[in-house]
Amino acid sequence: MFGVGLGLGYLVGPKMEFDFMGVVITFTLAIIYAMGNLGVMRYYLTEKRHEFNIVLHIIFPVVGIIALFFVVYNSLIPWPEAPIGYAFWVVLVWLLLGVFVLLIMKWTKKEGWAKNAGVAAVDNTEK
Repeated sequence: MFGVGLGLGYLVGPKMEFDFMGVVITFTLAIIYAMGNLGVMRYYLTEKRHEFNIVLHIIFPVVGIIALFFVVYNSLIPWPEAPIGYAFWVVLVWLLLGVFVLLIMKWTKKEGWAKNAGVAAVDNTEK
């Protein structure tokens, strides 16, 4: 990451690098938070149905997703000039590569690490 920061700063200048990475992080976090909101909805509609609350588990997550959509939309319309305009494509390629890696892990039957990802956190909280 240090090398990317230095290389990108050298190529486009430190201010433009700061702006570019800020937009990349914004898009990335928007995806993460939107997926988290979808996860909350799915979790309380399936596994914790007895604790389901429409306001907390549907309305708030949907409002959050809509707010994130407007942040991303307003960051892209009008389309920013280069190199800021490339941030969307960087995040999209990064996301697609991540999905591709997960699919390869599934196809090669090596997805056990993903199924056990939360075990360490659960084990530590039970002590």
